[in-house]
Amino acid sequence: MKAFFSRRARPAAAPAEIAHELALALHTDVGPVRTLNEDCIAALNAPRGAGEGGDRTVLVALADGMGGHQAGDVASRLAVQAALESYGAQPAGASQQVALHAALRAANSAVHAHARQHAECAGMGTTMLLVAPAPSGLGVAWVGDSRLYRWREGSLVQLTRDDTLVRSLVDRGLVDPADAHRHPDHSVLTQAVGTHAAIPSPHVEAPLPIAVGDRYLLCSDGVHDVIDDAGLARLLATGTPHQCAQAIAATAWRLGTSDNLSIGVLHVLPPAPPAAARRTRHGEEVLS
Repeated sequence: MKAFFSRRARPAAAPAEIAHELALALHTDVGPVRTLNEDCIAALNAPRGAGEGGDRTVLVALADGMGGHQAGDVASRLAVQAALESYGAQPAGASQQVALHAALRAANSAVHAHARQHAECAGMGTTMLLVAPAPSGLGVAWVGDSRLYRWREGSLVQLTRDDTLVRSLVDRGLVDPADAHRHPDHSVLTQAVGTHAAIPSPHVEAPLPIAVGDRYLLCSDGVHDVIDDAGLARLLATGTPHQCAQAIAATAWRLGTSDNLSIGVLHVLPPAPPAAARRTRHGEEVLS
């Protein structure tokens, strides 16, 4: 069974104007091997400016509960819920960097506190990826190895940097980048949300310039562990965001992913004329 929902931000969180339209598709599923989905992905919507009507996406959040730990599914959902609520509660005029830092702290506090209060959840944690489209540019925050890619005019670029042991070994010249995905410890995280009272080194970058035609892919390691950059670029090149997300999921299954997978595809469209029907796709969480 699948359920769909969207969250709305408080009106104070919405900028006065927008410079572009957005199309968004989100997907998550358990994958072909596991019996429990420890991923969570959802979006936050806010009212548009005065006289514009409708909502627009202001934040997309993806979390991948730590495999092998207690209650990874609880951790990912707590983190996403806390991040969305924190971002939506930021006062008007708050910068993307301030709002994203606050959302990461809120997610970490929610997961850490729950683990301390529930013995069965001791040691749980999650990755976290937050993407905030705004007129000033794209805000990005992350902890762990859930990734954000930008597809622009046929070229794919990874905008995040994995918090993994292997990534640190590559940076020190101890592992060849071409061999990183085959390393036995390629999924070992160096930091995560909820495992400590504070995140050691949260990553926040904002604003990153965006352009009409850009496509942004959010994905958990159930996707990027089995589909290489060239494959992702091909899958993002054509179709609607929904079609791209479905094609990426189908490819991950075909290639034998052993993990849960979550996918978000955000497409930047030209501004719509004031009288035109809005094309924004509301954020959804898909639960299998």
